[in-house]
Amino acid sequence: MRKRLKKLCIAAAVLAALGVILCVVAFVGSKKAGTELFSQTENEDGNYVYDYEFNGEAIKKLSVSTKYADINIIGGADRDRIELVNFAEQNFRMAVSATTITIEDRDGFAGLFSFNFGGLRNYLNSFRIFGKVKTINIYLTDASSLRLVETKIYSGDVTVKNCNNSADYDFKLKYGSVSVDSLTTGGTLSLVSSDGNIDIVNSTIKKQTSKLTHGYENIVHSEITELDAEIKTGYFKYETGDYDVISSVMTLASDDGRVRYGDDIYENGKFSQGMRYTGISDIVQIVIDVHVEEGNIMITK
Repeated sequence: MRKRLKKLCIAAAVLAALGVILCVVAFVGSKKAGTELFSQTENEDGNYVYDYEFNGEAIKKLSVSTKYADINIIGGADRDRIELVNFAEQNFRMAVSATTITIEDRDGFAGLFSFNFGGLRNYLNSFRIFGKVKTINIYLTDASSLRLVETKIYSGDVTVKNCNNSADYDFKLKYGSVSVDSLTTGGTLSLVSSDGNIDIVNSTIKKQTSKLTHGYENIVHSEITELDAEIKTGYFKYETGDYDVISSVMTLASDDGRVRYGDDIYENGKFSQGMRYTGISDIVQIVIDVHVEEGNIMITK
């Protein structure tokens, strides 16, 4: 049994070596012929881009799970599409169903076990892409029917800009920040980050929740009907502008810090007003609930 296993290992090593030799020979030949060896080619900016166009009226859910990448979600586009920038082909998996697109990392070594030139050559191509900044750009048209955009990132930032829809946005990051500019949604914006910040500007959001371990949340000139924020170490700041929150139901609490509401400062770190209406009513009630363990809370006009 051991002898057979040893022979198999030797055969596998020989096949792998032959594959590498073939790739090197092909690479040299492609250089002489002036042709491209790899299926992913470098653009004029020095990046490798995979472009996928989808039917925005049919796709309801976009799910992205990756270790290292920045994600940009951009509205107002002329067509619904996804750009994967500097992702080697064998290092990601894209699954498309009638209503869902899923993008996730996969083990780059898997291509080695297919023992085919296509898999091995593109694996070698990953060395050319390695070290380049990885980015996922999601372009949405105004006709997009998305209901959920969710991301899970170990390290990277998320940007949302100029989106107008009714989708829910669910962003989970280990190390990274979220920047939202000109988002209008009738859904929920849910943000979780262990180490990162949140900036929301010029947006109208039905519901926004956030949980930060280390970082701040800064909201400027935005209308949020229901807001729930929890921060362990950092601060919360909301510049309401013309948005009237005077009659809102508000609970602000800082375990170790100050609370400022308008021109008033509460050194004991607590402020509350109003009572949430739980019955049936046509009145849209603004509810703001913020808790910071270490840091200040500021709500100003």
